[in-house]
Amino acid sequence: MYFVNFQPLTNSAGKYEYYISLITDELKECLNANAISYASQGGYPEESMAEDSQIVNINFGLNAESSEVLPGETSGIHIIFGAGNPESKRLAEILGENFKNFYSDEIPIRIISEERPQNTVSITINAGFSGNAEDMAWLRDSTDSVAKAVVLSLCEYFGIPFIGCENRIMGIATATATIFDKPSLNAEVLGNITENSKVKINSQWEDWYIVGENGKLGYVQTKFVNI
Repeated sequence: MYFVNFQPLTNSAGKYEYYISLITDELKECLNANAISYASQGGYPEESMAEDSQIVNINFGLNAESSEVLPGETSGIHIIFGAGNPESKRLAEILGENFKNFYSDEIPIRIISEERPQNTVSITINAGFSGNAEDMAWLRDSTDSVAKAVVLSLCEYFGIPFIGCENRIMGIATATATIFDKPSLNAEVLGNITENSKVKINSQWEDWYIVGENGKLGYVQTKFVNI
């Protein structure tokens, strides 16, 4: 199972805190649509965690008037990782490439390593400088794209398909069927749906539905669910 501990850093956002909050809400919906569970206050229910669950920590906010990481910079996105964790570096590089693909050369995107101990995969994304009008105008117009870029990167990192960000619908199970942690009959079994039960469908990938609630998400074959 795949989990993201997502922490919005709103203490320094000031009047732009609304943008961070909006991105957070869009990100949560997009995560669940792609079979990734989240916690936004730290920690997960123990009953939701399997022994082989993969967990990523992401802090999301804005750079202040001047950059503490790169003094003198006043514009751009900073993606920061702890230099001691190669998986954090890998995720940071994936994020950097996807942000570049989404936004071209509109604002600079930098991947920055910090010398700090880090046992877990952890990334900080500062999506622009709060004192830069161009950065904030870009952020205002790009909240949905920011969420998609982050989730696309997480899917690539976890090795699962990126589906997009769709609205949920309800279906009815036509038979008892298995829920898997990936869209494959060889994947780990997470549970099942029972015949005639209601099924919350988050999105669809080819012949698979992503079903369930945050913390209990998985894939079931579409042939077993009517919508």
